[in-house]
Amino acid sequence: MIPFITAEQLRERLDIGAMVESMRAAHRRPVPLMERVLMQPDGPNSYLVWHAWQPGDVVVTKMGTIFPGNAALPAPLPAVQALVMVFDGTDGAPVAIIDGTELTYWKTATSSLLAATYLARPESSRLLVVGAGGLAGHFIDGYRALFDIAEVMIWNRTRAKAEAVAEQCGGPVSVVDD
Repeated sequence: MIPFITAEQLRERLDIGAMVESMRAAHRRPVPLMERVLMQPDGPNSYLVWHAWQPGDVVVTKMGTIFPGNAALPAPLPAVQALVMVFDGTDGAPVAIIDGTELTYWKTATSSLLAATYLARPESSRLLVVGAGGLAGHFIDGYRALFDIAEVMIWNRTRAKAEAVAEQCGGPVSVVDD
Protein backbone atom coordinates (compact mmCIF):
# COMPACT_ATOMS: atom_id res chain seq x y z
CA MET A 1 0.00 0.00 0.00
CA ILE A 2 1.28 3.46 -0.88
CA PRO A 3 1.59 5.59 2.29
CA PHE A 4 -0.28 8.87 2.59
CA ILE A 5 1.84 11.33 4.56
CA THR A 6 -0.44 13.77 6.35
CA ALA A 7 0.40 17.36 7.27
CA GLU A 8 0.95 16.29 10.87
CA GLN A 9 3.27 13.44 9.89
CA LEU A 10 5.18 15.75 7.57
CA ARG A 11 5.70 18.31 10.35
CA GLU A 12 6.95 15.53 12.67
CA ARG A 13 9.47 14.30 10.09
CA LEU A 14 10.79 17.63 8.85
CA ASP A 15 14.23 18.89 9.72
CA ILE A 16 14.28 22.45 8.42
CA GLY A 17 18.08 22.66 8.48
CA ALA A 18 18.34 19.49 6.39
CA MET A 19 15.70 20.85 4.01
CA VAL A 20 17.68 24.04 3.46
CA GLU A 21 20.83 22.03 2.74
CA SER A 22 18.92 19.69 0.40
CA MET A 23 17.55 22.69 -1.47
CA ARG A 24 21.04 24.22 -1.67
CA ALA A 25 22.33 20.96 -3.19
CA ALA A 26 19.34 20.70 -5.55
CA HIS A 27 20.07 24.17 -6.96
CA ARG A 28 23.52 22.90 -7.95
CA ARG A 29 22.19 19.82 -9.79
CA PRO A 30 21.08 19.67 -13.41
CA VAL A 31 17.58 21.05 -13.87
CA PRO A 32 15.02 18.23 -13.84
CA LEU A 33 12.60 17.69 -16.68
CA MET A 34 9.57 19.82 -15.84
CA GLU A 35 6.14 20.57 -17.21
CA ARG A 36 3.57 22.87 -15.70
CA VAL A 37 -0.11 23.09 -16.52
CA LEU A 38 -2.21 25.90 -15.08
CA MET A 39 -5.93 26.10 -15.74
CA GLN A 40 -7.66 29.38 -14.96
CA PRO A 41 -11.22 29.68 -16.21
CA ASP A 42 -12.94 33.02 -15.85
CA GLY A 43 -12.79 34.03 -12.21
CA PRO A 44 -10.21 33.78 -9.46
CA ASN A 45 -9.97 29.99 -9.11
CA SER A 46 -7.13 27.90 -10.56
CA TYR A 47 -6.08 24.27 -10.93
CA LEU A 48 -2.45 23.36 -11.43
CA VAL A 49 -0.53 20.21 -12.25
CA TRP A 50 3.25 20.35 -12.06
CA HIS A 51 5.45 17.43 -13.06
CA ALA A 52 9.17 17.05 -12.41
CA TRP A 53 11.48 14.16 -13.20
CA GLN A 54 15.05 13.88 -12.03
CA PRO A 55 16.08 10.79 -14.07
CA GLY A 56 17.47 8.04 -11.89
CA ASP A 57 16.20 9.72 -8.73
CA VAL A 58 12.56 10.78 -8.44
CA VAL A 59 9.40 11.54 -10.43
CA VAL A 60 6.92 13.92 -8.78
CA THR A 61 3.50 15.29 -9.70
CA LYS A 62 1.90 18.07 -7.69
CA MET A 63 -1.81 18.69 -8.18
CA GLY A 64 -3.37 21.68 -6.53
CA THR A 65 -6.22 24.11 -6.43
CA ILE A 66 -6.22 27.80 -5.63
CA PHE A 67 -9.63 29.07 -4.52
CA PRO A 68 -9.13 32.52 -2.92
CA GLY A 69 -12.74 32.71 -1.75
CA ASN A 70 -12.48 29.65 0.52
CA ALA A 71 -11.83 31.76 3.63
CA ALA A 72 -15.32 33.25 3.29
CA LEU A 73 -17.12 29.88 3.16
CA PRO A 74 -19.42 28.97 6.09
CA ALA A 75 -16.86 26.25 6.94
CA PRO A 76 -13.64 27.99 5.81
CA LEU A 77 -11.07 26.01 3.85
CA PRO A 78 -7.50 26.90 2.90
CA ALA A 79 -7.20 28.90 -0.31
CA VAL A 80 -4.49 26.51 -1.55
CA GLN A 81 -4.99 22.74 -1.37
CA ALA A 82 -2.73 20.16 -2.97
CA LEU A 83 -1.49 16.59 -3.18
CA VAL A 84 1.96 15.41 -4.25
CA MET A 85 2.51 12.00 -5.84
CA VAL A 86 6.06 10.64 -5.55
CA PHE A 87 7.47 7.83 -7.72
CA ASP A 88 10.85 6.13 -7.65
CA GLY A 89 12.96 7.55 -10.48
CA THR A 90 14.75 4.25 -11.14
CA ASP A 91 11.81 1.86 -11.51
CA GLY A 92 8.70 4.10 -11.58
CA ALA A 93 7.15 2.51 -8.50
CA PRO A 94 4.84 4.73 -6.45
CA VAL A 95 6.54 5.77 -3.21
CA ALA A 96 4.11 8.09 -1.41
CA ILE A 97 1.26 10.56 -1.58
CA ILE A 98 1.98 13.66 0.48
CA ASP A 99 -0.21 16.47 1.77
CA GLY A 100 0.85 18.98 -0.86
CA THR A 101 -0.49 22.02 0.96
CA GLU A 102 1.78 21.45 3.96
CA LEU A 103 4.70 20.48 1.71
CA THR A 104 4.21 23.68 -0.32
CA TYR A 105 4.22 25.81 2.83
CA TRP A 106 7.49 24.24 3.99
CA LYS A 107 9.05 24.41 0.52
CA THR A 108 8.23 28.13 0.33
CA ALA A 109 9.62 28.77 3.82
CA THR A 110 12.71 26.75 2.92
CA SER A 111 13.28 28.87 -0.21
CA SER A 112 13.19 31.99 1.95
CA LEU A 113 15.51 30.44 4.52
CA LEU A 114 18.00 29.39 1.84
CA ALA A 115 18.09 32.97 0.57
CA ALA A 116 18.53 34.21 4.14
CA THR A 117 21.60 32.00 4.62
CA TYR A 118 23.21 34.11 1.88
CA LEU A 119 21.63 37.51 2.51
CA ALA A 120 20.90 37.88 6.24
CA ARG A 121 23.51 38.69 8.81
CA PRO A 122 24.25 35.53 10.83
CA GLU A 123 23.59 37.44 14.07
CA SER A 124 20.12 38.55 12.91
CA SER A 125 17.72 38.31 15.85
CA ARG A 126 14.60 40.20 14.69
CA LEU A 127 12.05 38.86 12.23
CA LEU A 128 9.21 40.77 10.60
CA VAL A 129 6.59 38.60 8.90
CA VAL A 130 4.43 40.52 6.46
CA GLY A 131 1.10 38.72 6.16
CA ALA A 132 -0.78 36.35 8.41
CA GLY A 133 -1.83 33.72 5.90
CA GLY A 134 -1.08 30.02 5.91
CA LEU A 135 2.66 30.56 5.47
CA ALA A 136 3.22 32.86 8.45
CA GLY A 137 3.69 30.17 11.09
CA HIS A 138 5.99 28.16 8.81
CA PHE A 139 8.22 31.20 8.28
CA ILE A 140 8.34 31.89 12.01
CA ASP A 141 9.13 28.25 12.90
CA GLY A 142 11.75 28.01 10.15
CA TYR A 143 13.56 31.22 11.03
CA ARG A 144 13.51 30.35 14.72
CA ALA A 145 15.12 27.01 13.90
CA LEU A 146 17.96 28.50 11.83
CA PHE A 147 18.57 31.86 13.49
CA ASP A 148 18.70 32.98 17.10
CA ILE A 149 15.46 34.96 16.79
CA ALA A 150 14.70 36.99 19.92
CA GLU A 151 11.87 39.12 18.49
CA VAL A 152 9.14 38.24 16.00
CA MET A 153 6.74 40.87 14.67
CA ILE A 154 3.74 40.24 12.42
CA TRP A 155 2.07 42.85 10.24
CA ASN A 156 -1.12 42.11 8.37
CA ARG A 157 -3.83 44.21 6.76
CA THR A 158 -6.23 42.72 9.29
CA ARG A 159 -4.87 43.06 12.82
CA ALA A 160 -7.15 40.33 14.22
CA LYS A 161 -5.67 37.77 11.83
CA ALA A 162 -2.13 38.78 12.83
CA GLU A 163 -3.11 38.42 16.49
CA ALA A 164 -4.46 34.92 15.84
CA VAL A 165 -1.18 33.86 14.18
CA ALA A 166 0.83 35.41 17.02
CA GLU A 167 -1.19 33.43 19.56
CA GLN A 168 -0.73 30.16 17.64
CA CYS A 169 3.04 30.60 17.29
CA GLY A 170 3.85 30.90 20.96
CA GLY A 171 6.92 32.60 22.28
CA PRO A 172 7.53 36.31 22.03
CA VAL A 173 5.50 37.43 19.00
CA SER A 174 4.08 40.94 18.70
CA VAL A 175 1.64 42.42 16.23
CA VAL A 176 2.67 45.70 14.62
CA ASP A 177 0.52 48.23 12.78
CA ASP A 178 3.27 49.88 10.73
